Amino acid sequence: MKHLILTVLAILTAVSGAYAKSVSKAIDTIVIASEKPVAVSNHSFSLQIVGIEYGYEQKLGGSFSMVFRAGMVPSGLYFYGDYHLTELQFSSSLGINIEPRFYTNFGRRARLGKNTFKNSADFVAIKIQGALSGPFDFSLTPMYGIRRVWGKHWFGEFTAGGRVGIQNGLYLAPYLQYRFGFVF
Repeated sequence: MKHLILTVLAILTAVSGAYAKSVSKAIDTIVIASEKPVAVSNHSFSLQIVGIEYGYEQKLGGSFSMVFRAGMVPSGLYFYGDYHLTELQFSSSLGINIEPRFYTNFGRRARLGKNTFKNSADFVAIKIQGALSGPFDFSLTPMYGIRRVWGKHWFGEFTAGGRVGIQNGLYLAPYLQYRFGFVF
């Protein structure tokens, strides 16, 4: 009789422990599923057509973040042409940029079951860039961008906008950029 009571108590204890764990997991899942995705902080190395940069993205709250980058940054694509010669030239310089961002579709991507890991979403930003080498160049670039993260560490980012800057006078130029990188 004593062994039967101990056996029944052991079974009840094991069953109640397993039940409590499954209820706890279900509650955690519900809480996590109902949370709104937000921007996260991360570090990255990225490559562009003419440049390589180190970047740090600091979350500011909600869908806002601030991106800090330094490295060899693209400073222009120049097309020269006349009757005898046509030339296309890319240039880059050592530079830094600061970019406040607002991610526009975290909630929608989460509702559709799409990835929002490491800020995989669309964004609007204003890029403030300065050249530290070569001719003086300072520019502001309002832009729209698409960032996608694949796996745990790889990302691609496409941005388009208009660039206003100062380099031997005021200039206005279109801005297109594709960045591929490693995020951690």
